[in-house]
Amino acid sequence: MGAAERSIIKRIYFILMIGFLASMTISYNAWFALTDFPTVSFWAFEVPFYVFQSLSGILAALVFMQPFAFSSRLIPRAIILIMFLLFVLNQTLVQPWAWMYFLMIWLLSPFARYHYQYKELAPLLRGFQVLMALIYIASGALKIHPEFGSWTLPYILQPITNFFWQFKEELEGFFLFVPYFEIVFGVSLLLPQIARFSRFGLIAMHLAILGLLGPLGLNNNTVVWPWNIQMILLLLVVFPHGFRKVEVFPIRFLIYKKPINYIIGLVLIAAGLHFASLGNAYLAFDLYSGRTAYPQICLTKNELKRIPKSIDRYTYAEGDSIYINYFSWGYETLNIPPCPAPWCDGVFEEKVVKRVLD
Repeated sequence: MGAAERSIIKRIYFILMIGFLASMTISYNAWFALTDFPTVSFWAFEVPFYVFQSLSGILAALVFMQPFAFSSRLIPRAIILIMFLLFVLNQTLVQPWAWMYFLMIWLLSPFARYHYQYKELAPLLRGFQVLMALIYIASGALKIHPEFGSWTLPYILQPITNFFWQFKEELEGFFLFVPYFEIVFGVSLLLPQIARFSRFGLIAMHLAILGLLGPLGLNNNTVVWPWNIQMILLLLVVFPHGFRKVEVFPIRFLIYKKPINYIIGLVLIAAGLHFASLGNAYLAFDLYSGRTAYPQICLTKNELKRIPKSIDRYTYAEGDSIYINYFSWGYETLNIPPCPAPWCDGVFEEKVVKRVLD
């Protein structure tokens, strides 16, 4: 068991801990169920708020402990179980950064067994490299969509195009190639000979996102700021290292090596459900593609007894109908976007009528 690989894994745990807890703190209203925004699950009944507060509190403590007890077998298993329960209980918590943390901790979970059995750690780290590369490839591929160029890109580029307004079309045309760059750089991460150089292209992409969404740009979506910093640090820590005992193109990791074969299978299933309009886009790493739509909830006045003041600003009347902009309601109160799955709006509407507006 190499001391260098062991040191890298410890640093990965610290980076993941800081990134996840920072984003969790920013979106604490969602994790600890501190608002009247309904949870979105597969059933109609409401889970008591103290269940979320208990599970989220335990989760935060375990995530903090993980880097200091990195050889523990219990802690990663408990983190995986609690996060799975929270995801099932509230689909809104299935955010890209939370889902990525879940998968990365799952992938590194055999470390304790490898540690005690003196197994070679290089394959485990190579699997982590493969997962990161596939995330970039999937994210880039899903951005190749008309809505990315017509909606997402113009919005994100506003800090630049508002200043260089005379070059707006040229800038938007240039940045249309970003998904292809993301795919190319993601593929290059699978090749140890060039990964240590190509990673800087992805680091530049994350820095650009921070500049555009950060306080000097749109000053928006603060929950993903720590995630982008986390990915920069992971690229710096993980990809300078090539492992000579592992083959150049790691096909066998996708088929035989546990748990990455399970992880890849799970993400593929999630992608299939997403394309069939049955799943959560974030489970397939569909990020900033413009594919996710948040239709406004339409209720008749007969269904509503009253409209609480807390959500009055997110509603408007038109004829006999009242429309609720549940994206704005969720985003402004939880500091994360609500569940983007197509079936979520129906569940949300039912819960709004039963619990909030009845």
